[in-house]
Amino acid sequence: MVNIFYYIFKTLEYVMTRGVISEKWSMRVLWLCAIGSGITLFMVAQERQLQNRQKMIAEGLLREAELGSDAGEEV
Repeated sequence: MVNIFYYIFKTLEYVMTRGVISEKWSMRVLWLCAIGSGITLFMVAQERQLQNRQKMIAEGLLREAELGSDAGEEV
């Protein structure tokens, strides 16, 4: 995640020093897009982590239920 911010910053720094974007508002829009992209990537990562955690919990409960039902039948 940190690497993404580093590359975005370096790209923006390159654009600023080359004078490709000279207007203040254009630069502000670029920064806003870069920050928004970083926030979006963070939110996607958090959502995927939550989904994986819920999946692991569900699989663990299912495994426990199967073990519990098998143990009861053997008696």
